[in-house]
Amino acid sequence: MEMSWLISCAIVLHNLEEAIWLPAWSNEPKHWKKPLIAFEFRFATYTLSLVAIGLSIAITFGIYPKICIPILAGYSVAMIVNAIVPHLFLTLKTQSYMPGTATGLLMVLPTGVGFLGMLVGTHQMDISTILVWGMGIGLGLLTSLPALFWVARAFQESFLLKNTR
Repeated sequence: MEMSWLISCAIVLHNLEEAIWLPAWSNEPKHWKKPLIAFEFRFATYTLSLVAIGLSIAITFGIYPKICIPILAGYSVAMIVNAIVPHLFLTLKTQSYMPGTATGLLMVLPTGVGFLGMLVGTHQMDISTILVWGMGIGLGLLTSLPALFWVARAFQESFLLKNTR
């Protein structure tokens, strides 16, 4: 299923744009309430990128397609929403380009819609099921961020402690 790779690649490129430039952008008080910690944020974006790639690998090789396809569909919905809120919304509100807006709107949005359209067109999923998965995965992604930040901090502290002994 080539469309799964297109959306996964778009997610990876979007996450890469965010990982490179979003931590610095978030330092401006009008942009973000609390600045992002670069290492933590990058760890989270790389981890979530690996999830997208893992889902496409599983789908390609037919590993649990009945669960992997809906998860990637939900991930696609969450990323489409993410392209609009917060990216487009904050870019317009702050009158400052929020990193991730271009890849969100020009890559994630069209490939996500294409992937979801293919699922509906081939009768693999219906729109209501896609939306339910989108809400669930979206909430899951949002709630995973603090946990991923914590893991990144723990890893960084552990790594730094080992290097100072």
